[in-house]
Amino acid sequence: MPLETNGSVEAVRAGVDLLLVCHRPDRQHLIVEGLCRAVVRGDLSRDRIAEARGRVEHLLDWAGPPPDPEKVVDRLRTAQHLALVARVPALPVGRDPTAAA
Repeated sequence: MPLETNGSVEAVRAGVDLLLVCHRPDRQHLIVEGLCRAVVRGDLSRDRIAEARGRVEHLLDWAGPPPDPEKVVDRLRTAQHLALVARVPALPVGRDPTAAA
């Protein structure tokens, strides 16, 4: 089992309900497939997945659905948005840790 998958399985088993995974689809698929294999093998219970799903659904019920990307675009680069962005301190730019070496 790849390290990323093993860590994800351990995280979910330990009670993490929502994993933030790299922006690369291949990494996302690796994690999802690893979690599915862990359930099939019995390393992770279906009840634990259902519990996590229930809590995430409860969070979404409370917070509301994610915004419609088409509507969000209209708010970007407005004067108000750019003024807010200008107040956020810049982060140091470095190498993408997910990029191939």
